[in-house]
Amino acid sequence: MEKKGYLLATQGEGDNAVCIIKRYEDFSEITVSAGSVFPEPRAELLQTLLGAIGEEFDIIELQRKFSFLDSKTSSRDRLLKTLEIVERLESEVFPLKFGDFEVKIDKTPIVVR
Repeated sequence: MEKKGYLLATQGEGDNAVCIIKRYEDFSEITVSAGSVFPEPRAELLQTLLGAIGEEFDIIELQRKFSFLDSKTSSRDRLLKTLEIVERLESEVFPLKFGDFEVKIDKTPIVVR
């Protein structure tokens, strides 16, 4: 079962390490095995960690590039990239078949207002 929240502390070492997590849903604190925790840090933190280990790589620039943040038509660019990915999925992955059951992918975007 996936439990999402804020990492408050890590205690212990090795196989005995545990993390104290404040859950998003109800803000209760839980203790879980550190081996089952997967942090999702911000790009700025990853950039700092890369610098600390001597790696010269601009992860923030890469994030901006792949999310089209520097584009004047970012929404359109993201739509076109999404459609490109869907086309590839349709030709390489779909339809998925499970016995007599078949799943197809629809290439037509849904309009959200």
